[in-house]
This record gives sequence, C-alpha cells and structure tokens, in this order.
Amino acid sequence: MLKYLVAVVLLLSQQTQCEPPQMPKFQLVYLKWDWTIAHKTEGTAKLANEWSQLLKSAQIDVMMLPLGPGRVMLMGEKLKKVRKFVLEQPEVD
Repeated sequence: MLKYLVAVVLLLSQQTQCEPPQMPKFQLVYLKWDWTIAHKTEGTAKLANEWSQLLKSAQIDVMMLPLGPGRVMLMGEKLKKVRKFVLEQPEVD
C-alpha cells in the first residue's frame, strides 16, 4: 500500500511541475448582413479561404473555419495581428 501511495504522490508532483497545456485561441467574425445575404455560405467559405491565403503569405499561421453564412471562426496563436487584418476588411461588420 505504501509503494502505491508513494507512486501516486510522485506522479502528481511530476504533473504539477509541467506547464499546463495551451488551450487553442479562437475568435468569431461576423460579416455584414447585406454581404451575407448576397454571398451565402459558399461566399463565406471562399472569403475565409482568401483571407487564410493572404495571411499565410505574410507568414501568419491561422485556421479559418466558415461556420455558416456570415460567420467565420479564427483559430491560432497570433490573433491580435489577425484581428487587425480582419477588422480592416470591408465585409466585416
């Protein structure tokens, strides 16, 4: 029983010394209503792909997932730079 207790204590002490896992960072983007009505889900997916390619050319790794008409989820580490880029786009509300 003592061996088991020592093993558990050692295991717990090792876990607390490690850094906690990083949670993915994400943000939601809502596009303008009139743009969403005109372009629907297909346009949202195309726009997310275009933005993703532009950011990759600037060496900013971000994943853009279209969630439906007019909504895009951004996932990545450098979301401050991505947010600035996205807010400058004419399609964003």
